[in-house]
Amino acid sequence: MEQIKIVRLKTGVDIIGTIIEQNYSTYIKDGMIIEIHEDVRGQKQVLTLANWAPSSIIKTNECIIGDNDILTKFEPTDRKS
Repeated sequence: MEQIKIVRLKTGVDIIGTIIEQNYSTYIKDGMIIEIHEDVRGQKQVLTLANWAPSSIIKTNECIIGDNDILTKFEPTDRKS
């Protein structure tokens, strides 16, 4: 079953995308790196997304990651603020 999830890799990188879990592997489609920064005044956090895969040189934005490279998986919130 496909679900939108956040995957934290053992390297500390957080990726959000469409996830399919099967056979000790995780298939990620349209993965984006999540980065959270403080705004310039330090008053609130700003979330940014960037392509995880080099989209300009790949055919499709899809990959398989072995579960041994994943630290944990999260369900993202529906909150908008």
